[in-house]
Amino acid sequence: VMSITTDSAHCPQHMTSMTRGLVMSVTTDSAHCPQHMTSTTRGLVMSVTTDSAHCPQHMTSTTGGWVMSVTTDSAHCPQHMTSTTRGLVMSVTTDSAHCPQHMTSTTRGLVMSVTTDSAHCPQHMTSTTGGLVMSVTTDSAHCPQHMTSTTGGLVMSVTGM
Repeated sequence: VMSITTDSAHCPQHMTSMTRGLVMSVTTDSAHCPQHMTSTTRGLVMSVTTDSAHCPQHMTSTTGGWVMSVTTDSAHCPQHMTSTTRGLVMSVTTDSAHCPQHMTSTTRGLVMSVTTDSAHCPQHMTSTTGGLVMSVTTDSAHCPQHMTSTTGGLVMSVTGM
């Protein structure tokens, strides 16, 4: 069971997530778009740093056993993201024409597709993996978000104010 709570007063967000065997905390501090995120699990440490000067973002994350690099190159909102781990290769592509985004990610052992359909901020996202099915629904009226996701073997609930 993983719970993610998003508290956002116009964009800035604080998120924490917990799994049964792992504890992962994600903190997002954003002053108008730029974001700094760090996440820690019980067995792994993952740090994600986002440095953005008006939307464009560069993100890198490192785990104890894996190195995952996420690079976001965005020219006014549209974003392209790729991430690679030592044992897995995950590619995330974001094609967005002014906010709306379409994202797909693939790993070596799993295929995860994430589709974001957003008409000015509100988003609907669904993701499917080879062994798991995860659905994420985001209902947002100007930034605040409510998300729920379910996997085959896990139930993940995400709530946002």
